[in-house]
Amino acid sequence: MNIRDARARVAALGLLLLINVACPMVVRAEGPVGLRLLWGRLPVVPVYLEGQGPFDFLLDTGTNSTIVTPEVAARLGLRPADRVTLVTVAGERDVPRARLRRVSVGASAAENVEALVSGLELIRRLDPRVCGILGQNYLGRFNYTLDYGARTVEFEGAGDAAPPAGERVAFDVEEGKLVVAAFSESHVRALRLVLDAAATSLVIFGDVRGSLGPADSKGGAGRVLTEAGSLEAGLARLRSLRVGGTRLRDVPVALISDAAGRGERAEDGLLPTSLFRAVYFNHDGGYVIFNPEQRGRA
Repeated sequence: MNIRDARARVAALGLLLLINVACPMVVRAEGPVGLRLLWGRLPVVPVYLEGQGPFDFLLDTGTNSTIVTPEVAARLGLRPADRVTLVTVAGERDVPRARLRRVSVGASAAENVEALVSGLELIRRLDPRVCGILGQNYLGRFNYTLDYGARTVEFEGAGDAAPPAGERVAFDVEEGKLVVAAFSESHVRALRLVLDAAATSLVIFGDVRGSLGPADSKGGAGRVLTEAGSLEAGLARLRSLRVGGTRLRDVPVALISDAAGRGERAEDGLLPTSLFRAVYFNHDGGYVIFNPEQRGRA
């Protein structure tokens, strides 16, 4: 999801909401934090806000801001300063914006974190215990490993932890989101895909229905559900998708030919992080490692 200033909806694209404020306090500490997986794919972590909690939050690398429900905002006494536009592939919604003095996951913490207030009706239908989304304006301040196999997220210590072994795949940062290059036999150019921990399927935007090769099965239709609406999507399977040296085979894909705001998007789609056993994110170095070797193993 993108976040835009509601007062600048018709302004230039450069007037997108800034994610980090000047000189935020960040505490980095080692130690795995247990998570649970909704549908076996969506990571939910315990989060403390203003010293209260834990609250169940969906960890979402594809959202550039943190979100809390109105109930949590009321409990914390948050006072919205203004309103912004929450933008998804299926629509837009104006929501209040406030700030959290302190957010922590395990022993890792950051101060002065932007928080939007939204009902999160879709995710709460899946699990009413979820009352927020932990976005890139928090996650982007840390290096960490999201491990689906171990069901943990582990944040690095302050400069003393060596990255795990594995191929380093560079990412670009677009509006706070992490974009990597992926290659499919069905496309003549690289696809720019957002690493998205809240996506349950590979998603490709644009008029791509006619670009699938004969080896890729097509057929069927579905709906893409988001916080700001839903839209129809074609369904297919890609025979092969390569990201760095990692090759994924027989990948289900949702084809969205008329994504909301497509003309404003720098990306071609969404790449679920749940397609990998684990993903190591290094925001200091601007790279990720897919399926990294476990620390301490040769």
